[in-house]
Amino acid sequence: MKHFNLHIKDGIALLEWNQKESSINLICKSFEKEFSSILKNLNLTQIKALILTSTKKGHFSYGADINEIKKCKQASQIEEASQLINQLFLDLEHLNIPKIVAIEGKCLGGALELALCFDYILVSQSSQTELCFPEIKLGFIPGFGACFRLPKRVGLLQALKMISTGKSIKAQKAFQIGLADEKVPELLLNKRALELAQEIIRTNAIPKTKKKLLHRVESFFKDFVFFLFKKKILEETKGFYKAPLKALSLIKKTYGYPISHKILKQQNDILVELLLSHSTQNLISLFLKTQRLKKDLSQDLKKQVFQKSIQKVAVLGAGTMGQSLAFLLIDKGFEVRLIDKNPSSLCVTLKKVEKLLNKQKKQNKITSYEKNHKRNLLSVSQSFSGLKNIDLVIEALPENFTIKKERISFVSRQLNLNCLFSSNTSSLSILELAKTSCHPDSFFGLHFFNPTTKIPLVELCYTDSQKEKLGVLSEFIKKLNKIPLIVKDSPGFVVNRVLRSYLVECLILVEEGWNIEDLDNLFREKGFPLGPFETMDRIGLDICLQTISNLEQKGLHLKKPKWTNEIVKYLGQGMKQKRGFYLYKDNTKSLNPKIEIFKKEDLTVKQASDEIFYRIVEKMAQTGEELIKENIVKTEEDIDIAMTLSIGFPAFLGGPMKYMKDHHKTNLNLN
Repeated sequence: MKHFNLHIKDGIALLEWNQKESSINLICKSFEKEFSSILKNLNLTQIKALILTSTKKGHFSYGADINEIKKCKQASQIEEASQLINQLFLDLEHLNIPKIVAIEGKCLGGALELALCFDYILVSQSSQTELCFPEIKLGFIPGFGACFRLPKRVGLLQALKMISTGKSIKAQKAFQIGLADEKVPELLLNKRALELAQEIIRTNAIPKTKKKLLHRVESFFKDFVFFLFKKKILEETKGFYKAPLKALSLIKKTYGYPISHKILKQQNDILVELLLSHSTQNLISLFLKTQRLKKDLSQDLKKQVFQKSIQKVAVLGAGTMGQSLAFLLIDKGFEVRLIDKNPSSLCVTLKKVEKLLNKQKKQNKITSYEKNHKRNLLSVSQSFSGLKNIDLVIEALPENFTIKKERISFVSRQLNLNCLFSSNTSSLSILELAKTSCHPDSFFGLHFFNPTTKIPLVELCYTDSQKEKLGVLSEFIKKLNKIPLIVKDSPGFVVNRVLRSYLVECLILVEEGWNIEDLDNLFREKGFPLGPFETMDRIGLDICLQTISNLEQKGLHLKKPKWTNEIVKYLGQGMKQKRGFYLYKDNTKSLNPKIEIFKKEDLTVKQASDEIFYRIVEKMAQTGEELIKENIVKTEEDIDIAMTLSIGFPAFLGGPMKYMKDHHKTNLNLN
């Protein structure tokens, strides 16, 4: 069998999900045929209970095979595939024997829908155990019955939260809301499943699952609950992403009714509509491109001669980025030493880390033991010495070559020969910084984005002499649950280079007479999380100018208004100083009136909003094409991934390169 190992003993059928020739379990055509055959051939006169487990360490299943979904170009293909799986799940649900599923690791999408067909759900307490319905983030709804089965199990409120957001929950939360019936230590999971099956056979009764009174209260106020969720979804998605609203509509129509062919048809009709939409195709394509990027790096790693496991990390600098990096690293299980000469910065970091850990504990994401363990992974120091046991150094000092040069030169002399050194610089040359190190061949760029806990992209910059060590750092990045984008050394790498062209063009528009608030509103209306001037205020106008200056010193000049270098002097540094393009007070913002001095009164705005948006995206795409020609990155896909994951270019538009292709209005040589 391709997907399962079946063992039958003492009337208990143990079904082990173990997809051959694959590191992960997926729901696909061959899965459906094999599982269906197993169910039909089970001799119910002999089988008294069924247990489903996974043999894959760290994950149960990643759900439906997205590559197969992507290949479905016709409505009939989607309908046929959905009907087959839905019928299989109905057959399983109606199987007249006790059914137990034991989940360890990631259980996503269709796999969690499969679990909902079982009578009893056990989850491992492993930190790797996560349950979620990520389909919403890819632009479609769960298609195998979750919209009907989940509300019955966990109640309306929790079901809407899980399905409409696509957010994952841990074992503790799953047990708390009633999705899981028991949480079990990882090593005892399969043993407990077997004991439970034997107990059910002996007593001839399935233990009662948690059914809360709250479920009935929610049913009484269901119209109000649906109203609130629709309002919240519209606020968060601005109507650009249809899947959450479609899921909400389906749950509202079917809530309280038994699953029927009519209800399944409503689900399938929505699934077809969404999967054939242009925006969903863009979202799925970006996802597959990102997965391909990870896979390519993993394959490259197998070819590496230089092998190293990173466990201990030193972070230089306890500024905003250093603090964020320290928390990210301990959160993912790395030992961290944070170094800064300023004791007050170290104290601020410790308080911030404690606050974030308390928040995780309050949200049931970690236990008290895990909280204490993570806290103990962090140590702070004012000394840049004593780093012999460190595996990786991440420099997060101010964006000043002189400061970085001094620290890199000193610290590199304290390290062992196998230690890797990296800089979080956003605009300086990695090659030039590497020359200041005692071990230049072990020096890389690791460009994280702020906030590090939310932005999944990391630019991994290298020079030609370092290729054999790339795999180690790419694996390190993936352990942080980040996406590594490998780029060649170049001022600004990819994101800042493209971002600069975007922001400078917006400054030119201000000079031409455009209103800042109108431009910010335009970009939010197109699906950006923030407008360009809100973005600059968030980054810091001083940092924006420093980055532009660093790039210009490397010969990357870009036409910009003459007054650009004066904006900090006249406007301020941005949010951190409470004044920039906007004035910030008491959680409100208003336009800074001093911006008027930068406008040319004799110019009038002649372009329409759509033309302005196109004009700016074209500038981004032109810069992307330059990066490809300079061999900084390999493909247009890399540019699209970088800009959607970093600055929030609307994913449903596919990225700047894809957007220009779709509109057929570019003079660029796009393949």
